[in-house]
Formats: sequence, C-alpha cells, structure tokens
Amino acid sequence: MEKSEVKGQFKKGIIVFASILGFLASASTLYLLFLPDKTPRLEIQIVSSLNVLDIREDVSKLDVVYDDRSLKELNSNIKIYNIRIINNGKKTILSNYYDGNAPVMIVFQNGEIIGNVEKTHSSNEYLEQVVEVEKTTDNTIQLPEVILESSEFYEIKLLILYKNTSELQLIVDGKIADQYAINIIDKTLERKEQNVFEAAFLGNIVIQIIRSLVYTVAVIIFTILILTISGFVADRFGRIRRKKEIRRFINDNSIKKTSLTELLFDKYINEGEHIINNLKETLENTKDIDKYIKSEIKRLEKRKSEEQGYAIADRDLSKYILEKSTHEQFLDLGLVNKNGGRYMLNDEIVNILIEFGDYLKKN
Repeated sequence: MEKSEVKGQFKKGIIVFASILGFLASASTLYLLFLPDKTPRLEIQIVSSLNVLDIREDVSKLDVVYDDRSLKELNSNIKIYNIRIINNGKKTILSNYYDGNAPVMIVFQNGEIIGNVEKTHSSNEYLEQVVEVEKTTDNTIQLPEVILESSEFYEIKLLILYKNTSELQLIVDGKIADQYAINIIDKTLERKEQNVFEAAFLGNIVIQIIRSLVYTVAVIIFTILILTISGFVADRFGRIRRKKEIRRFINDNSIKKTSLTELLFDKYINEGEHIINNLKETLENTKDIDKYIKSEIKRLEKRKSEEQGYAIADRDLSKYILEKSTHEQFLDLGLVNKNGGRYMLNDEIVNILIEFGDYLKKN
C-alpha cells in the first residue's frame, strides 16, 4: 500500500475517533455544568448520635437516673441525636411544596422523645427566626414548612429514651413536591472522603514520579492502540469498498477475468486508487514506452552508483523510490512486455487500466 494512502487512512480514522470522543466529552461537560438536576432534595442527616450510658462493663455504683427512674433498672438508655435537615438539591423548596395532608415527620421507632426539641444551628437568619420543630407524639416530630434554598439547612438536638433489648430506628414520612422519597443519611457511618487534590497528590515524591510514569505509559499505549485500531478499521472498510468498485466495473463493462486483470485489481485492492492513477498518468504522458523504460533503468543504475559514493539528498530520495516503483509496476503487472530487446505495451491490459482509472474518477 502506498505510504500516502496509509497515512490518509490513519488520519481519517484519527479525525473520526477524535471528533466522536471530543463531542462526547464536550456534551458531558456541558450537561454537568449547565444542565444540573433542577429538583429539590430534602435530606435528614444524622450528624451525631451518642449514648448517655455507654459503658460495656457492669459498674455497680454507676447509674443514670431520669425522672426518678433508674436506666439500669429499666434496662434502658438515652441517645443524644444531632440531626441536620438540609436541601441537597438544586431547586429551592418553597412552603407550598409541603403537602398538608402528608407533613414531613421523623418517627423514632422503639423510642421515646424526652424533653424538648432544641434548635442548635441554622444556615441563615431566616431559618434562625422561623424554624420551630413540633413534637406531635411521644416518638414523633413534625418538621416546619419553611423555605429551604439549595444547600441551606438547620440542625436540631433531642434525647431519645429506648430499651436496650430493642433496636432504635429512625423513619421519615411525608411528601415534598418533585421529590420521590426523603432519605435519612447517617453521616456517622460515612468514611471520610479524600479531597480531589489529596487523592491526586497523595504520597511522597518517589510515588508521584512513578505514578506520572505509569500514567504517561498508559496514555501512550492507549494512543497507539487507538491509532492501530483506527488504521485497521479504515483499511478494512477501504478494501470492502474497492472490491465493490471492481465488481461493478467488471459487470458494467463486461470485463473478462484473466491472470493479468486479477493482478491489476489485487493491486488496487491492496494499495488503493493512488496506484491506478499513477500508472495511468505515466502511460498517458509517455509517447515511447521502450525509450522511457530504458532511460529510467539507466538513470536508476546511475543513481545506485552515486549512492555508493554519497548519500542521496532527502528531496531526491522519495522521487527515486517512486520512479523505481512506477516503471517496475509496468513489468510486474504485464502492462509492458519485453520482446526481442524492446519494451512494448500490452494493449489489452493497458486499455483496461485506462478504462478503470476513468471509471474511478467518475464514480
């Protein structure tokens, strides 16, 4: 295959792949930056939960009394909850987003709320003034129908009395418009997430150098793989297309298949339209084929002898290779035969070459 066509196929494959990859990357970036999820997302976050009595061993003289009742005797404990109510969505929760028939409530299953619910912190002055959390039953609180902008929140603290023999659970109930479900997130169970820069630059200088080398090698291997696949795919599709062109040309012009036509068409399949155009152009511009080939042979022999004394200049090297390839193609493909020391055109195969070149140009 001619170098120019190989480079062309690789270039086309790279352009197609890079275009698709660039489009997908750009589309994803634009979506993430400019088309975020515009929905509210009310979340109930457990910031902390501590037991008042959290001693594993039985200490006889140590006890906690609540309302004149011993927690040991009741086989109970008290848990202190710090809970954050936050809008983690990109859309403001308005007061009319709350459903009056299904108010947002937090139920402490298998527990009893003792004392009052205390508001400990708010993210803005409005929430500081208007938030009041109401205890509706011994184990249920109702959240106020306040406006919550994106990332705004308020925090509450409350004490829950529960039996050691039963599992204390938090259940959220109620409805917010445009939100399928309200989730409870236990922040005490979450593992500390690394900062992006911490993850990228974690480790000493040696680890950073090794990581950089590994990434570089991986990118190089990936690039070579993509180029190889692109070139292979382009070559395969090119061969399929060229075979179809040959079948169409043979059928349209009633060409009889011979060993020489097979050689010519195989050359086209393997190397592309460039080789046909090059041979056709040389034939059309050559009046005396015998004189042309003999002069080219002499010139190449002279070049070879000169090459032994000094290097061929870069600008002459590609011409030297092309000229050598062109006149030898005439002989290899049977376009020219040698008869009695004279080079003569094989009119039958030459005419097919010219017709085929014109056919490719038109189609």
